[in-house]
Amino acid sequence: MTEKRTIADWPRKTFTYGSVKVTVERRTAFDEIVYHSVLAALPLDDAQPIQSILPNFFALIVAHTVEVEGLDMDLPVFGATDEDYRTAFEAFQRMDAYLMDMWVRAIEDVNRPPNAKEFWPSHKLSEAERKNRASVGSPGKATSGASSESTTKKSPKGQ
Repeated sequence: MTEKRTIADWPRKTFTYGSVKVTVERRTAFDEIVYHSVLAALPLDDAQPIQSILPNFFALIVAHTVEVEGLDMDLPVFGATDEDYRTAFEAFQRMDAYLMDMWVRAIEDVNRPPNAKEFWPSHKLSEAERKNRASVGSPGKATSGASSESTTKKSPKGQ
């Protein structure tokens, strides 16, 4: 049986940079739609591949960000007009580079590969690892670990 994940323990990361506080969330299938919608709205120069870096970062940030406080620009939401995306992208290009770097790193952190221990079945983790999971203490989260006497008691040698 596989372990089910709930929205409450979906990987998120919050960081603060000066007066800006940002929360990003692990990639979903819908985020892919948002990402490609943002890129489709922006004028891209296929002849200059280096110029696609900022549009890609912008699309990632729009797709993965679930909350922003203290930013002097509004991020567009899915369904915004192409003009809204272009206006926000113009402002994004003037954003502090270190803030952008932190934002992209936070997105990379929440999108670690599924072999990360956070995604391992709880019975494969040590007790300390189970206690330190990001999902520990999430509302409605079932306790984990061995559930039967046969898996918790060692039998005498040879039996």
